[in-house]
Amino acid sequence: MKKFFWFLIFFSFYYFVFANNCFAKNVNFFTNQFNGFVQSGMGFDIDFENLGDVSPRYSLVADFDFKELNVLGGFEFNKEKIDFTTDVIYAPTFFDCVQIGAHSIFHLNYTCDYFFDTDLLNGIFAKYFLEEKFFVALSIFHFYKISNILISDKDFFTLTNNNLAVKAQLGFCFFRKLNILLAVGSYSLFEYFLFISPNFDVQVSYKITDFFEVGLNYRSQYIDFFTLSANLNKDSASAFARFLF
Repeated sequence: MKKFFWFLIFFSFYYFVFANNCFAKNVNFFTNQFNGFVQSGMGFDIDFENLGDVSPRYSLVADFDFKELNVLGGFEFNKEKIDFTTDVIYAPTFFDCVQIGAHSIFHLNYTCDYFFDTDLLNGIFAKYFLEEKFFVALSIFHFYKISNILISDKDFFTLTNNNLAVKAQLGFCFFRKLNILLAVGSYSLFEYFLFISPNFDVQVSYKITDFFEVGLNYRSQYIDFFTLSANLNKDSASAFARFLF
């Protein structure tokens, strides 16, 4: 009976993965064409922990989207810190509407005279979409952080942390020009805090031509969100321009 059970599992796996032509025709592992953009942005942060201190910031990001493979990289800086991030997703497409795969992020942060952070996130990615209309996406990671805290010009000590990171996104496209993105997650492209410090994002962009798009992004970040001492850490607003190709 046990052998028959394992034979049944093997036969089912073989049929659906190798023998079922319908399944094979409805899986795409790579698209040999891509869309992309180069984005330049400027924004400011209102830091409520420091009595409403306002800090401007600047960013430059490039993205290459082969549908199943998406590669993004960029940097952001202000008067106190510099961040660099690479973000890679590989997720085959099933039945022209579902993607499931792997998601990795590598982030470096240098905060002048204080510390140097290295963040490595590896996890899974899932997305359901209707082309040029709607999508919902979820990423769940193992989050490994290395913090080198400067004591003096020559001395520092190192802290490491293993944590969880999550991000959910909901996007809408209207008339192939207006895009609205809602997101909640424990990280943003250039900031990686612990799981209990979520970000809430609203982004609106408008495609002026086939090669140029402008947009606005607003973000609120909370500290200790899942405890009784939850408080608003900072608000961020930014404007950006994208050159599409």
